[in-house]
Amino acid sequence: MLEHRTIFDMPSECIANPLQRELADSIIRLQSLDELRILLACGAKPNEPVTQGLRPLHYAVWQRYEDAAQLLLVRGAEIDATDECGYSALHLAAEHGYLDLVKLLLKHGAKVDHRQDTAELFPRTLLCDEPLRLALRNHHLDVARTLLEHGANSNKRYFFGSEINLISPLDLDCMALVLAFGADPNSRDRAGLTPLMKAVRLPQKVLAFEKWYRNVFTLAGGPGDLFSGAAAADQEDAEVVSSAQASSSSSSSSSSQTNNNVGLHRRRGEGRVSELGSGMQSVLLLLNYGADVNARADARNEFRSVLHYAVIGGDKAVINLLLKQGARLNLEPEYTKPRALDMAVLKGDPEIVKLLLDAGADVNTNSAIIGTPLHVACAESIPNRYEVLELLLERGADPNRVVASEAGGTLLRPALAEYVGANAQPDLRVIGLLLRHGARVLIKSHFREPLGMLQHMQGLERAPRVLAALLDAAESVDLAAVARTQCLTELQKRACRDAAGAGRPLSLVKQARLALRRLHGGQLAAWASRQTMPKTLRSYLLYEYAPN
Repeated sequence: MLEHRTIFDMPSECIANPLQRELADSIIRLQSLDELRILLACGAKPNEPVTQGLRPLHYAVWQRYEDAAQLLLVRGAEIDATDECGYSALHLAAEHGYLDLVKLLLKHGAKVDHRQDTAELFPRTLLCDEPLRLALRNHHLDVARTLLEHGANSNKRYFFGSEINLISPLDLDCMALVLAFGADPNSRDRAGLTPLMKAVRLPQKVLAFEKWYRNVFTLAGGPGDLFSGAAAADQEDAEVVSSAQASSSSSSSSSSQTNNNVGLHRRRGEGRVSELGSGMQSVLLLLNYGADVNARADARNEFRSVLHYAVIGGDKAVINLLLKQGARLNLEPEYTKPRALDMAVLKGDPEIVKLLLDAGADVNTNSAIIGTPLHVACAESIPNRYEVLELLLERGADPNRVVASEAGGTLLRPALAEYVGANAQPDLRVIGLLLRHGARVLIKSHFREPLGMLQHMQGLERAPRVLAALLDAAESVDLAAVARTQCLTELQKRACRDAAGAGRPLSLVKQARLALRRLHGGQLAAWASRQTMPKTLRSYLLYEYAPN
């Protein structure tokens, strides 16, 4: 029979000192204090390890046996003794949220900070975290508050950042707690991000998940309650969110109003996860404690600003709030990475683009890498491209702006050439929009003429109407360059020769349109709207093409 059984060897320390094992087992079984006193009188030690460095005090805390813990402390148990993993009794009590035991241990002088402070911003991970970190990670707010009141360091540094960097930006209760006890709101994590950057970046994704979670788990008290909270608090939450949004949309918002709107943190009870806040609530909280709205990330994150991350998050109320709080919209000229407006264009959200333009974003700012926001909209397949382009052009974006590349030699292709070259099926409406706002069409080599677009027309054999529209709007055609190029088919070259007139002058109506374009530039559409003319003539003048 025995050969079919698995036999486990007892740890050698248990065999060598059976009284210690018996003391630990008695604590686990919640034996009376008299039983524990008898074992201590028989030779069991209150301060010797049982196994793996665990002392009797660890077992008393694990079982939440407060009287046994008190007895061991009175009999001389070392209160800060740690096991092989570096856990003290206070670590265990904080991790499990045993507030009564935390208070008992602190009363007897337990250390709240065990890790040595170093000059390193991101010290190597030791065996375990601080009791405060364990309490916050498990959302034991009362325990965390008690530890902070007894001197726990709210700015303790870990491998991935300081205490506040390890808290979710949407965990309002924990964040408010550490901020109230002096946590630095501008502390950076290992990725170089501040809590404000993470708070403005996450809202839509997290709130969408919360909405899905509510729909999936509808039973009261079920898993959905982890995120949605108790039903009794729903009305309070609605008032909080509406109050925060009202604060962000008000043009006369001030720091005192922000203070009033941050009084929105409540506790769900010991060990319970509170409702996730919105991005706006987190932002208001951090701003209230002095978070820098113009903080910049490091080189790994392209030196992005807080506003960059707000645009990525896509919460218009948060973007509006940051702008009202003084977030810089136009960065230094030397900044060559995508700016906030470029990211809004890439996102394809006309409302965010309009919000930034209304706040004074420079529509013609350029980068040697990506060009102007107009280049970005033309090059990338973004949602709502026509609406975004229309916004940029109406606010003065120059479709003929020439941008030098990063190398400083070659030039980036103009916006119209960018659109034609980057899209397999260019939209005639977009072509007409660019032409209407002054985009010039020069069928010349890009190497001889910065606005030349001959090399970028090679994909137009699949879009004959687009080629015809470009040739119709062309100011000049370099027939010698057309004859030499390998980018066009023979049929396309013939169309270019026909458009050039082969020595014949341009028609009077085309010359008149070109003259008006040169005279009014990007304001041609505005000028035409004030004139009385037939609809057909207006459509011809403004390049109003029917969709492909």
